[in-house]
Amino acid sequence: MEHGTETWTYSHTQLALWKLCKRRYYNRYMLGKRKPTTPNMAAGTWLCQNPIEHYEQDGRSTDDINFWNTVWPNFLAEFGGDDSYKDPVFNLDLAKRILVAYKANPVQGNVVEIEQNFYKDFSDGLRYSSRPDFVTERVKTGRMAYLGWPATGTERVTWDIKLKTFNQSRAGDTFFAKAELSQFDDQCLGQSILAGAQAFGQIVFLVGKKDGTLIGPVYLEHNVNPTLAEEWKRETNVEIGEIDQWRTVNALIGTPWPKNDQACYAFGKPCHHLVACNFGFEPKGVSHANG
Repeated sequence: MEHGTETWTYSHTQLALWKLCKRRYYNRYMLGKRKPTTPNMAAGTWLCQNPIEHYEQDGRSTDDINFWNTVWPNFLAEFGGDDSYKDPVFNLDLAKRILVAYKANPVQGNVVEIEQNFYKDFSDGLRYSSRPDFVTERVKTGRMAYLGWPATGTERVTWDIKLKTFNQSRAGDTFFAKAELSQFDDQCLGQSILAGAQAFGQIVFLVGKKDGTLIGPVYLEHNVNPTLAEEWKRETNVEIGEIDQWRTVNALIGTPWPKNDQACYAFGKPCHHLVACNFGFEPKGVSHANG
């Protein structure tokens, strides 16, 4: 919704945080309080995603020595690390091993977009944005005809690059390495819809926490189901409409943002706003019903 000259644009990240806890959304997007970046998060960006994107951006050229000189400083800067930072898993060698593995098994088709923002305007002036890591174009295989898509010509596919860790009971153990992608995945499905793609996928690299064992790239892919796509559009329109109501009308009249106290320790870690949120307690009379 436009307010003056500003258009607030919603995203999957915003919607996911809204569903987790509306008070967290308020702290992040209304007050601008960012969650501290961790080495794990920085590794996904700078040790995995960035080298692969650079390789594709350069037309799959040979190694760029100057590029490798920027990887480690950017990784450290992302979470405030310094030259004393040492980790047996997240290191420059991991980035180089990931790129070697990708070169041996690159994404199929031509990469036509890298980190391109796509937008969709919904009703009431609501806007949603998504940015897949890659968009590729490739020759169709004929397997999409049953969904109503043309079986010949080319098709577009959106891709997200993921770096995931897995537990190991001993060095070399890969028992707990798992890579899955649901055909209902809101983020990936939304990326494909906004990019006009007929399929979406993830390029997953799995690294062992104990010894850095690397598995991948693992390619996970689903065709866009037209019925699910229409459901995504309807549900996303409703969800961003609810957020917009809280951002504009409810915020103006001073309605307290509801809290989901089950999210205080989501993912096994305390919320970084836990102290400011009084450790999950709320003023008397504030309901958890919408949390």
